[in-house]
Amino acid sequence: MKIFEIKNVKIVLCVCAIVLFLIFCFKSKFNEKNEFTDFGVNVTTENGEYSYTIKWYKQDAEGSERYFMTLPCSVKEKKVTANFSGNIKINLDGKKLKSGDVIEGLSEGYHLLIVGEEEYIFYVNFTSDIPTLYIATESGTQKHIKESRENKEGGYISIVDHDKLIYKDTLEYIKCRGNYTWTLNKKPYNIKFHDEIDLFGMGAAKKWCLIANYLDGTMLKDKIGYDFADEVGLKFSPQTILVDVYINDEYMGNYTLSEAVEVSENRVDIVDLDELNKKANVGADLAEFDLGGVRGEESHLERGSAKWVDIPNNPVDFSGGYLIEFELDSRYDDELCGFISKYGQPVILKSPEYATCAQVEYIRDYYQAFEDALLDEKGYNKAGKHYSDYIDVESFAKMYLFQEFIKNLDGVGTSLFFYKNPDGKLTAGPVWDVDLGFGGSYEREGIKMDDPNTLWINGSHLANDLSDKYSIFSLLCKHAEFQKEAKRQWELYFEPNIEKLLYEIESLYAKNKDSIISDKCKWNIDGDYILAQKQVEKSIVKMKNFIEQRSAFLTEYFIEK
Repeated sequence: MKIFEIKNVKIVLCVCAIVLFLIFCFKSKFNEKNEFTDFGVNVTTENGEYSYTIKWYKQDAEGSERYFMTLPCSVKEKKVTANFSGNIKINLDGKKLKSGDVIEGLSEGYHLLIVGEEEYIFYVNFTSDIPTLYIATESGTQKHIKESRENKEGGYISIVDHDKLIYKDTLEYIKCRGNYTWTLNKKPYNIKFHDEIDLFGMGAAKKWCLIANYLDGTMLKDKIGYDFADEVGLKFSPQTILVDVYINDEYMGNYTLSEAVEVSENRVDIVDLDELNKKANVGADLAEFDLGGVRGEESHLERGSAKWVDIPNNPVDFSGGYLIEFELDSRYDDELCGFISKYGQPVILKSPEYATCAQVEYIRDYYQAFEDALLDEKGYNKAGKHYSDYIDVESFAKMYLFQEFIKNLDGVGTSLFFYKNPDGKLTAGPVWDVDLGFGGSYEREGIKMDDPNTLWINGSHLANDLSDKYSIFSLLCKHAEFQKEAKRQWELYFEPNIEKLLYEIESLYAKNKDSIISDKCKWNIDGDYILAQKQVEKSIVKMKNFIEQRSAFLTEYFIEK
């Protein structure tokens, strides 16, 4: 009896195993037949020399179930080819479709896609007629580069303009960039080519920036800011162009393609101390030398301290060129080379990147002599030198006015660059990172940045010490001769260019409107295309009103002075 029961149990177990196996096979076969991955289309350029794929996407807003497909302007009324995986047929706008079938043209607006019993409503929108960058990472994903800003990955890039392929090659790398902006959903990127390439007449270089503008409702602030800085005479202001970007077949949005802030013939054109250091240390890898100076967590608290690389040999003349940047306490600790002024201003060296002890001490002592003079009521240090002996006052006045005019939240403590050539004075520029300016809805030290009728930079404090330490530009404004120079610069260069600035906004928006709205549909607006358009146009109007009122306020302020 027991033997019989045991045999019956074995039979039951075998039957169950067979049933489970059949269910698994059926389920796998069912999934194989009905599996549906991202829907996309294949597109070919006008002359047929380049083909690419574009997929639809779900809107990047919490809880949103809206699907969009953003196609280049050139695809309007053009045949495309369906592209999706799975051994299935779908129904698009009432017509059966399998992967590889030709679609006569996807019109702008809503479309119905039926997959089995699932229905998807998606909206097709088109970009503006502007250049488009198609980038593919070697891995086919962005997982690695999104894990850390330090992570780099090789890739491929194709640039299409007016439906014509103008460039195609491999990339040395693509990586994420930015500080706070890197933490946002829409990532900014740095790309590096193997060789120097001149993109859109901006000058040949290997390194380029793709600025995301995620926090900018207009998507135009960096572009118009850099152009305006160039108009008023702030040297080496980055050249830019608005582009659309696709990565691994996914629409990533509208970006500002920008020159990087770096020392080179076509960027910040000063003496390249990094190159001179290499020549003075032939055959050595500068990155392999030990690190010197005060480092580690809270190294920014050591006022008057410095940090460098223990490179043994210096060029004969290292009085330039230096490219330095004001930075926040929290970011200084992780930088390679720099110093803390006695007043408490963190300064990092962008170039030379690998600076010797003598070089860091030279630029630190030079800056300190300027700071000491600036802190004196009459503007003189103990050596009897005036602060104007150390800086190009005209450029500092222009930088002050620029930051004050756009009322830039970051205009006192970060992304502020200065350069010095051999035997030359410290000069302000280039401008960088102004997407929080032009009337952004922020507040600091009780000052509202969207209020056009209050001063900000004049009277501001160090971003790292809000108690009693005034910012460098605020200290400059306490000297009557600097205020006089600022007034002169406003009347000569700033006020006359306001109308041109307003015109550029209108012109740029008209040219890039569809791309800007498409970007907002993907990243910022939980709604449809019409809502996104209304939000963007509201932001444009707000910015223009701020510029007009701010200009009038500052003109009246300087007339009274």
